[in-house]
Amino acid sequence: MTRLSRTTLGQLRPEVGRPLVEASDLHTGIVHLGVGAFHRAHQAMITEDAMAATGDTSWGITGVSQRSRGVVDQLVPQDNLFSVVRRSPQLEDARVVGSLTGMLFARDEQSEVLTALRSPSTRIISLTVTEKGYNLAPGGALALDSEAVASDVAALRSRGSFAVEPLRTAVGLVAAAIMDRAISGLPVTVLSCDNLPSNGALLGAAVRSMLEAAGSQWTRDALDFAEHSVSFPSTVVDRMVPVVDEPRRASIADLIGLRDEAGVLAEPFWQWVMQDDFAAGRPAWDRVGATFADDVEPYELLKLRVLNATHSQLAYLGALAGYTTIAETVQQPAFAAVARRLIHDEAVPALTLPDGVDAHAYGEQVMERFGNAALGHQTMQVAMDGSQKLPLRLLTTAKAALDRGESPVGAAVAYAAWMVFVARGVDSAGRALELNDPRADELRRAAAGSESSLAARMVDVPGLFSDELRESATWRALIQERIDRFSSDDVERWAGE
Repeated sequence: MTRLSRTTLGQLRPEVGRPLVEASDLHTGIVHLGVGAFHRAHQAMITEDAMAATGDTSWGITGVSQRSRGVVDQLVPQDNLFSVVRRSPQLEDARVVGSLTGMLFARDEQSEVLTALRSPSTRIISLTVTEKGYNLAPGGALALDSEAVASDVAALRSRGSFAVEPLRTAVGLVAAAIMDRAISGLPVTVLSCDNLPSNGALLGAAVRSMLEAAGSQWTRDALDFAEHSVSFPSTVVDRMVPVVDEPRRASIADLIGLRDEAGVLAEPFWQWVMQDDFAAGRPAWDRVGATFADDVEPYELLKLRVLNATHSQLAYLGALAGYTTIAETVQQPAFAAVARRLIHDEAVPALTLPDGVDAHAYGEQVMERFGNAALGHQTMQVAMDGSQKLPLRLLTTAKAALDRGESPVGAAVAYAAWMVFVARGVDSAGRALELNDPRADELRRAAAGSESSLAARMVDVPGLFSDELRESATWRALIQERIDRFSSDDVERWAGE
């Protein structure tokens, strides 16, 4: 089948949406680190909508891949075009998005990446590099003792952004960009779009920590410049975007009439909330449905503790039970019931809500979204990086319930399922479950041994629990009681009351 590109757009099926902006009119205003499926289905699409709504085409996006050049090889032969397919039981449609102006692979094209980052036309540096891409230690500070961070600190110290050794981290690239822009005096906004609480503040602190550790005159000048000319607004992003495997890629081709190596699937719903603190202008994202707020924390915590927490809970339960997708998992009555318990009885009572938001209605909307079988969101995709995700999503909810004198059963079920997932490495039918986690080896060592004392061993792993929960006999016992249920083949009993 003919491949998607600018020259083959005329071969798209008539019902498929064409790019909303002309390539000849597009200019780079954003450099984005981490052009994965989520970015393409979310920020890249919404930015094209904003440019089309206003006629301001100065916000094109140059994408940067750090981990592999796979996405570069997908997009460049397609003139950086890709399709976004929306799927639900009631809807299937597609559009081709044309907001990307170019793609770079940081490992091989570091000089070109740094040139893009310091360009006068670049006014926003944005990121979707996942939680682990920030190289943070437990507690949220930059992990200065990690090999990659230490390498970047040394590179910035020795030769600024023109280090002989390529910068290896997203934080290092941002720090280098600020160093360069301090020389030219060009302000910039650094916009984290990852699922981290207070993501802007965390990223800003990590960048400052790296610059301080480098300790050269250049980095000191960059720190001074950042104080008044660089902003790090916090954001909340939401859209379910499943992995596109070969069968799904083929289904996209059938739908649009062209082969698209970079096509993405997504649910119809999306959300983007941003702190309105931009140092050098921004697209009119609010014209197309994004929200600007003085304080994004209430939105952030609602999503983190209701949607993300329940997503993780269902992912581990479903994976252990042998279900491939979240939709299959949430159709199981016991699993749906314990998810609703986590939402309505544990998470919502501990939240300060955004004005006008009904958290219980939001929770039911989340459950409906999880049940979108047309999306095929895989349990194993959601189950990645549990050591990074679960503390952010569940611990405050669990502690608040204990402080109220209640038992956080939903949170305990999530942690019990994760611990058994780590310890066993197989589902209920004996099929292997891959542990994709930056602390995988450490977790396996802690999980080795009898499941009758698994909770005690795992709770003592540094950085997984707060001091209060680590010392709570009630919390340990509640998790262990749930772990003990996994010795049964009765899946309903795993999550039931």
